This record gives sequence, C-alpha cells and structure tokens, in this order.
Amino acid sequence: KESTCEIAEIHIQMTEDMEKIQKALFYVMNSCLQEVKSINKLENHEELSLENAVFHHFDGILKQYLDPQWSKVSYKTKQLMGELAEFRRFFHKLVNDDPFSFYHELQVFRHSASDVSIWYLGDMETGNSIHKLMAASKKRLYHVRSEYLPNHDSDASADEEDEGNTHVNGEEKKDQTSLIYNKV
Repeated sequence: KESTCEIAEIHIQMTEDMEKIQKALFYVMNSCLQEVKSINKLENHEELSLENAVFHHFDGILKQYLDPQWSKVSYKTKQLMGELAEFRRFFHKLVNDDPFSFYHELQVFRHSASDVSIWYLGDMETGNSIHKLMAASKKRLYHVRSEYLPNHDSDASADEEDEGNTHVNGEEKKDQTSLIYNKV
C-alpha cells in the first residue's frame, strides 16, 4: 500500500500594524539606499534597487560596486550599509518573531544609532516613517480593553466620551486608561 503525502500551505495574513511596519521599513530602507547611492555616485546601477535590497545577497552586490574605492568610502556610507542590513533583518523578524522581541530589538537598534544614522539624518518623510515604524511596533504590544479599566461595570453602557472623560449612566468618570499586554 502506497502512502501519499499531502502538503498544505497555510497563509496567514499580516495585521494592519504589520503592514504599516512593512511600509515604513520599505521607506526607511529606500532612504538609506538613496543616500548611499548619492554619496558614492551609484545612481545609474539597476542592481542597486529597493527590490534587491530586501535579499541577503544585496550586501555583496553593493560591496562589489564600492570595492575599488573601499579605502575611500566614508564612515557614513559604511554606517548606512550596516543599517540597510539591520532593516532587512527586521523584515524577516516581522513575520518570524513575536511582537515583544521585535519591538525590543527595534528599540535597541534605535538607541545604538550613531549621529550619522538614518535615524537622525533622514528627511522629514523618513522621520515620519521612522515614527510610524516605532508607533506600529509598540501598538502590536499594547491595546486598551475596557473590561480592565477601573470601575468597569459590564452592564453599563458608555453614553458618550468627552476629552478623556467617560460618561457612564449619566455619571462622569475620569478615564484612567492603562496599557494591557496583548497575549501573543
């Protein structure tokens, strides 16, 4: 009797926050790449694209272009190349690691950034993308659940909300929102 193996592919969609993180990572990586290309006058090379930058072999491609002048490559370029590799690593961590590990490593990476880092040198749009990256990463960890708020009455319905105050059954309660960890 022959046995056959069945292969089942399981596709789990990314959450809205994960998609925001992915878009922000793309933008920040593109900013790093454009900066490296402009500093080293590499604008006309098709292989140095954002599409290729998400793959591990990209470091080798970039280094091939910079090898003839490696001794003259600036510290800023080397820093940006390292950051490109780190952001690529975060692409993979986004789908492979839990939100806590992802956020923690992102925080460590941000705090270890030097003064020539894309974290500090990017334009306003890069800064906005970095902010979105950090905010969406943090949002994956925390969210508010009304059942954990002080003085929560399961039968009471919130009639209206007004500037941080909650009105329940006509009585005003100060909103003492606490952050609750999501269960991963």
